[in-house]
Amino acid sequence: MWDWIIQYWVQALFSIILGAIVAIIKTEWTKIRAIGKGTQSLLRAELIRSGEKYIERGWIEVYAKDAYDKCYQSYHHLGQNGTMDDMHEKVMDLPTNPIIRKDDNNENDKQNL
Repeated sequence: MWDWIIQYWVQALFSIILGAIVAIIKTEWTKIRAIGKGTQSLLRAELIRSGEKYIERGWIEVYAKDAYDKCYQSYHHLGQNGTMDDMHEKVMDLPTNPIIRKDDNNENDKQNL
């Protein structure tokens, strides 16, 4: 009789513990996915903001290009959907020094006189 009680109580206790562990894992997995999606959204917003800035300006600093690329790689590893690929290519193609046009240079010389 005691064997029967111990056997079924152990099985019931094991089932309850296993069920609780599965529930905790599901809850934590949902939180991890939400954090990943939130991080991806923040990275996307930063990529758009800084990408538009550099593209409009026409050049980018070396350190900023490196930071932009690292941000993009993190975004990409979180499961990108392809919308940022074009902007990333445009930013990576930008020169790392400001482009000085002859007109701008002539205006600066006139102001210095």
